[in-house]
Amino acid sequence: DQLTEAGAERVGCIVGSGIGGLPMIEQNYKDYMERGARRISPFLIPASITNMISGHISIRLGYTGPNMAIVTACTTGLHCIGMAARLIQCGDADAMVVETRDPHARSSR
Repeated sequence: DQLTEAGAERVGCIVGSGIGGLPMIEQNYKDYMERGARRISPFLIPASITNMISGHISIRLGYTGPNMAIVTACTTGLHCIGMAARLIQCGDADAMVVETRDPHARSSR
């Protein structure tokens, strides 16, 4: 079913990440130290901002309700679900899409 404009205002998105954009920051720092400032990626800032993901999801799906990102290490998933529940409970949204993951997390060597 299509979401009406009024309905879209009642649906929001929360994305969580346990580590945020740290891998991208780490790689660019390494490149900077080894090869100089001109080797810093022009995508460093956009790729490091976790709330860009929730924004893209909302735009793609047409949601205009509450939109945020939460980065709280190991408890991120719980915080995202809890915040979504609070937004619904307080009447700020009727439904929330919640996504938590760290697709780029890796161990340093």
